[in-house]
Amino acid sequence: MDLESLLAEIMAANLNAQNIADGLLAHALELDQNRPIDDISVVAVQVLPKQGDDVRRLTVRLPIP
Repeated sequence: MDLESLLAEIMAANLNAQNIADGLLAHALELDQNRPIDDISVVAVQVLPKQGDDVRRLTVRLPIP
């Protein structure tokens, strides 16, 4: 996997954090022929300009089997 090229391509696309994480996960699954052998975590963080109030928010989704 050419991580440098992949990251350059993703950054050039100017995607949001969710799309970046989805793209990285899709690429990792593709490398494993869509049959992952091990667990994987993908984290993408986006820093945005201040909007509205001073409340900090965090959204997390975790599937429960």
